[in-house]
Amino acid sequence: MLASSFMPLLVGIGWLSLMLLAGVVLRAKVGFLQKYLFPASLIGGVLGFIVINVDWTTVLYLGRRTGAEAYSFERMLAIFGTMTGTVASGLLLLRIVDPDFESPVVTELGLCGMMGLFLGLHIAFFSYPQPEIGIKKWLMVVAITAVVMLVLLKVFKFWKKKAW
Repeated sequence: MLASSFMPLLVGIGWLSLMLLAGVVLRAKVGFLQKYLFPASLIGGVLGFIVINVDWTTVLYLGRRTGAEAYSFERMLAIFGTMTGTVASGLLLLRIVDPDFESPVVTELGLCGMMGLFLGLHIAFFSYPQPEIGIKKWLMVVAITAVVMLVLLKVFKFWKKKAW
C-alpha cells in the first residue's frame, strides 16, 4: 500500500528530471554541442568499452577461482554488476539467476559493499587533490592497492583453482 502511494510521486519526479534535462539541452548553444558533444561521446564510449572489458575479464578470471563451486557463478555476476555500476546493479544481476535470493551471495554482496567503502577510501582521498599530487602518484596508489588486494586473495586462500 505504501509503495503504491509513492509511485505517482516518483513518476512525477522522473518526468520533471527529464524535462529539466531536455530544457538544458535545448537551451544550450548549438555551436557548443557541435564542438564538444561528438568528441566527449567518442572518448566516453572508448573508455567505457575499455573499462567494461577489463572488469569482465577480471571478474570472469577471479570469479571462477573463488573456490565455492556452489555459488561461484552467482557471486561472479553480482560482483560484475557492482564493479560496473552499484551494489543495486549487482543485486539486479543476481536476481536473474537467483530470483528468490536463496543463496548467501546477497549477504556477501552487502558486506562487500560495506568493506569496499573502507578499502577504497584512501583512493578517494588521493583522487580529490589529484591535480596537486599528480597522475603518476595517483596511479601508483591504485597499482599498489591492486597488488595488495591480489596478495590478500592468495593469503586468505580465496584464489583457488578454476571451479567451472
